[in-house]
Amino acid sequence: ISGDEAVETARQLATQEGLL
Repeated sequence: ISGDEAVETARQLATQEGLL
């Protein structure tokens, strides 16, 4: 996994957390 992929995943998780 590349650094960019890790950042993208983290952003997606953060977005999901924010929507809850």
